[in-house]
Amino acid sequence: MATLEAELVSVVDMDMETISYDDLHRRYAHTMQKVEKALENYSEYNLIMGCNQLVFEINKEIVMFHHFIRGKYRLQFPELESLVQHPIDYVRVVKKIGRDMDLTLVDLQGLLQPATVMTVSFTALTTKGKLLPHDTLEKTIDVCDLALDLDAARKKVCYFVETNKGSIMESAGVTGRGMCTSRL
Repeated sequence: MATLEAELVSVVDMDMETISYDDLHRRYAHTMQKVEKALENYSEYNLIMGCNQLVFEINKEIVMFHHFIRGKYRLQFPELESLVQHPIDYVRVVKKIGRDMDLTLVDLQGLLQPATVMTVSFTALTTKGKLLPHDTLEKTIDVCDLALDLDAARKKVCYFVETNKGSIMESAGVTGRGMCTSRL
């Protein structure tokens, strides 16, 4: 099995022009099926191992979706990716901004730290970006929704492991304070 870093580097180095919008939808559906299957199959220790592997896979998918979104949205706001580096924060901000070029009309409070909100808003005033075509923006926002759904699924799996770790560990004869090991 490859290391997390190697897997993520391979995802980040992918040529996003070779990944279609439909491919992302298929990958999303496949990953979400894995989440539901893992949570239904309660098999003690193997469940924890499977959940950790699943979270690892979800993290890879989120990185790929983030990379896709950045590739599309940088045409509108190229500076954003250097200002908001956490993948899920970036996705939320892109979804919130959407087509707006005037960020004084967009409330980013609660999505980012106040200083970052101010920096993003100020930088948006001087950006050289151009409005995305409607269909490109629509697909980008759709992929944002998929990434946010994957993040919610990741949290659901981690919550499941956290709330059941005591009984699972006891049944498997394992002691300790383990946590869901793969966090984005």
